[in-house]
Amino acid sequence: MSFIPVFGQAGSAVTHLALGYILIYAAAVVYLNFLTRTYKANGSFTFDESNKTKDIIRDTVKDSNVKGIIKEGKNAFKEAKDNGDIARAQKELKCPNCGAKITKEQAFCSECGLKLK
Repeated sequence: MSFIPVFGQAGSAVTHLALGYILIYAAAVVYLNFLTRTYKANGSFTFDESNKTKDIIRDTVKDSNVKGIIKEGKNAFKEAKDNGDIARAQKELKCPNCGAKITKEQAFCSECGLKLK
């Protein structure tokens, strides 16, 4: 989006952040719908490479209200932006290797062991 002059880099970054947030939100909702359809009473899931699983995936996507999910995602992003959740998340230090939360005092990542200093 940075090719649109009125946006510039800052506008482009915000647009990418919003689109990423909304797409992840939508994908999570569709995935949860898929899991719900494949869940068995005994606590297991039905996954295989048969046409039945492919049909379940197709039907899940088809039956999902994508426009509604995107609208929910936009609202969730706006709420997270307005209440400061996104700004707080952007300020958190993260391991460059695995993405785990780290502090500036840490010499090594507690998750993956990467040397930080």
